[in-house]
Amino acid sequence: MRRRFSLRPRNWFSAWRPWLLLAVLLGAWFAAERYWIIVPEPPRGTPIAVSTTFHRCGQGQVRGRGPNCVFDGDTFFMGTRHIRIIGIDAPEIAAHARCPEEARLAEEAAAELIRLLNAGPFTLQAPDDGLRDGYGRELMAVTRTGADGAAQDIAAALVASGTVREYTRGPRETWCATPS
Repeated sequence: MRRRFSLRPRNWFSAWRPWLLLAVLLGAWFAAERYWIIVPEPPRGTPIAVSTTFHRCGQGQVRGRGPNCVFDGDTFFMGTRHIRIIGIDAPEIAAHARCPEEARLAEEAAAELIRLLNAGPFTLQAPDDGLRDGYGRELMAVTRTGADGAAQDIAAALVASGTVREYTRGPRETWCATPS
């Protein structure tokens, strides 16, 4: 009686090669979907109309708290809600900045967000109701309808101002100047 399958290393690898290839391809597909392929999704959560005035957090309150205040260029408080604007990355404030330049840029980004939020009523809308990031912040898209009826995306306006960057997952770039 002859054995059909030998456990020699060469035959073992040949038998498993298609499965190993499939595993590598699936891993590459998941990595590409997570880090390189960006498919913007329209907001689907319940829209929230907002008409209030915002100020810089930490001016007259404990830093980072207070009703209707801007924490940094992509995060603000509205009452007790902690909201993070989807799709952008802002420099970190002084306590979390990696260098003095990043802290300076963070103040500029916060000032620009205050200006945009105070320009008139706007709408908050989450991709899914209750969606939060790892810090517990509600993730929201912020839009406004202008007098001419055109929609203004606050995140896009912040990116256009140069105070924040577009963020779509993956590693973040530094805000600190790199030595030449």
